[in-house]
This record gives sequence, C-alpha cells and structure tokens, in this order.
Amino acid sequence: MPKIKPKRPAKMPTTVTKKTPTVAKKPAAFSGDSTYAAQLAALNKALADYRVGNAAQVSAYNQDYGNQVRDLNKAKTDALDSQMNDYAGRGVVTSGVYLKDRADTGTTYANQQAALSQGKVNYLGGLSRDMANYLADINLQKNQAAREAALRKAAGLGIY
Repeated sequence: MPKIKPKRPAKMPTTVTKKTPTVAKKPAAFSGDSTYAAQLAALNKALADYRVGNAAQVSAYNQDYGNQVRDLNKAKTDALDSQMNDYAGRGVVTSGVYLKDRADTGTTYANQQAALSQGKVNYLGGLSRDMANYLADINLQKNQAAREAALRKAAGLGIY
C-alpha cells in the first residue's frame, strides 16, 4: 500500500493589502468623440478635486485629533497632580480613599481617550466609505458616457 503524504495547509498571508478602487479606463474606440473626451475630462477633474478635498479632511482631522489627545493628556496630568496635592495637604496621600480616587480619575480619562479614538475610527471610516461611493458614482457616470458615445458612433455608422 503506497504512503500518502498529507497536504500542507496553505500559508496565511502575513500582511493585509488594501486594494485601492480603480477608475474605468477610456475605451480606445471612442478616442475621436470630443463629447466623450470632454465628459471624461470633467469626471476625472471632479474625482481629482474630490481626492484632494478628502486628503485635506483626513489631514485636518488627524491634526485636530492630535491636539485633542495632547490636551486630554495635559488635563489628566494636571488633575492627578492637583488630586495628589489635595490629599497630601490633608495628610492622607497613603490612604485607600486617595488610591481609589486616583484610579477613578485614571479610568475617567481612559474612557475619554477611548471615545476620542472611536470617534477617529468612525470619522476616517466614513471618509473612506464616502470616497468609495464617490468613485463608484464616477465609474457609473463614465460607463454611461461610454454608452452614449457608442450610440453616437453607431448612429454615425448608420447602425442605430
């Protein structure tokens, strides 16, 4: 009886690649159609402008997020310092009450940081979805322009 070698499991990819959506290319058959060329040029310009605006929104949000994190960290440090000074002034810095209040303050700021992070994920995810939807719309418009160009060409050839 021959020995059967077990199949090796397929290797899992070590990185995730994110495919960027592509824009439909201009069919060569419509290269002489000036109406089609003008429609494509307008759609490509609109897409380029949208991408620039999207990138600006991402950049502005990231800068704002960084400022909010910095301010939150400073507020946390100030609050913990003030709390320590208050308990030290009363001579109870080693008490369980102080340790509990300090832990509660840390938890409060951790929750605020988590909310900031979740807001960032939601906002940037929304921008990404908006970009994908806009690109899909541009592709639909380009396909419609190609159909119209095909009809014009067919009419010019006496086919339609």
